[in-house]
Amino acid sequence: MKPLLSLPSKAMPLVAMQSLDNAQDVTVCRNCLGFAGDVISQLDNLTGLNRPECLARHKARQRCSKSNGYDDQTAPAHELSGLYECLGGCGEVYCSPRCRSEHWERCHRLLCVGPVPDEEAQSHPLVEFRIHAMQTNEIFLLVGEVMAQIATAFTEKVREKPGADGSGGDLDVDDEISAARAPFADFVQEPWWDVAVARDGRDKTDGSSPPPCTPDDGCNGDENVCAAAAALPGTLRALCGESSALLRRAFARSVGPLPAPLEQALTAEMFGRVVGMFEQNNVGIRAPSPIPEVLRELLSASSEGDSDDATRGISREVLGEVAQLVGEVMDDEYEEEEGEDEDEGDLPMICRVSPRTFVAGDDALEGSGMGPGEAETILKVAMDGGGEEGEEVVSLFPPLDGTALYPLICCMNHSCRPNCLVRYPGRRREKKATADPEKAAGAGAGSADPLVAQLVLLEDVPAGEELTQSYVTREMGLVERREALEDYGFFCTCPRCLEEEAMASS
Repeated sequence: MKPLLSLPSKAMPLVAMQSLDNAQDVTVCRNCLGFAGDVISQLDNLTGLNRPECLARHKARQRCSKSNGYDDQTAPAHELSGLYECLGGCGEVYCSPRCRSEHWERCHRLLCVGPVPDEEAQSHPLVEFRIHAMQTNEIFLLVGEVMAQIATAFTEKVREKPGADGSGGDLDVDDEISAARAPFADFVQEPWWDVAVARDGRDKTDGSSPPPCTPDDGCNGDENVCAAAAALPGTLRALCGESSALLRRAFARSVGPLPAPLEQALTAEMFGRVVGMFEQNNVGIRAPSPIPEVLRELLSASSEGDSDDATRGISREVLGEVAQLVGEVMDDEYEEEEGEDEDEGDLPMICRVSPRTFVAGDDALEGSGMGPGEAETILKVAMDGGGEEGEEVVSLFPPLDGTALYPLICCMNHSCRPNCLVRYPGRRREKKATADPEKAAGAGAGSADPLVAQLVLLEDVPAGEELTQSYVTREMGLVERREALEDYGFFCTCPRCLEEEAMASS
């Protein structure tokens, strides 16, 4: 494997988002998507505590930790990062004040629902926008971030311009809107309805009627299916129109009347093009849970002779609480596998534990009643639970799942014989210690940055040759690759595909 390429800038995404389903199980920083809080707060989430309860317990543990002599520079093994609430009070959380500030300044100040008055809780356009996205397509939430980023950059540039009156007035602001949209200008941005129809094997929408359905469309003569397929472009346009209208109303409340160039950047057409951009360019984000590694560290640190007395003390202090939570997660997982119709009394629980009582105060880290031996046994069972290649551990402790748009990687073309490989080194958990409290607050004992990406050369690349990556697993056969690449809207005829096609037909 060749050395890392020197990228023109740090390989971080322009926008990224955790999937909504995944957010039910995994607590991550809304800005960098790093696992936030500590292992206990992650386990609290998995056992069903809501976010305010998880935050209250985490704050209590922080007070307890500091009273025992720990600070941001010497975080205990179970700490992953800080856990900071959005200052607007919307419920988003961050790993550090820095991430919280970055997200707020970039886009969140236009999207935060925390300041919405109680009497407008169901009627405010921002709330309606979020509900609409959750009921239709969650990627609209990420589109909202792009639109907010453009609106924020535009209004700042206009305010800085001599003679600006805050609303744009008669000021020539075409350059400002172009500059605000510049980070996204290099991506393919076909409208969502065209992308969806093209993937469905039908012609793009150009205002004319779609071609007649064929058996290849999957309708089999069913008029209802044919009608739904024909109506798809209009349906998607309507969804974008509804969502973009809510955003324009919400932004106007924050920044005042929208100048014409900004209004144009927030139309249904532009909204649909951003959705199409995500459909055609985004990459999936997945990072393994740090919980298994922390469990190993806790087991090691709790053993005599493996660490100093202070470390053993804090490890034993949290060992019982962690084991209690892990036991609950394991039992919940087993119950789900056995099915809800089974008689609970007949289930051979893996680690039968008594349910906890939620404690919000300084006693949130109370003893579980387990002896060290029992706690260690439960953790070892969790770590050695069987399954191929750690499937059991992945099932117990879900990874981060999300989507991201990178400025370089997402612009690279595909090749079934690529000369580059994309890797994400920040997804490996590393011990960190720093004397800078600001950095330490976001870089605890188990922090990781799952969004950092690097390109690695797979071969010598002559100057001027295009850099390519594989959109699919390189080990796939010809048929599998071509089927997988259909999702990207093309039929691959690269040299490798043609060679393998010729070999198959000979």
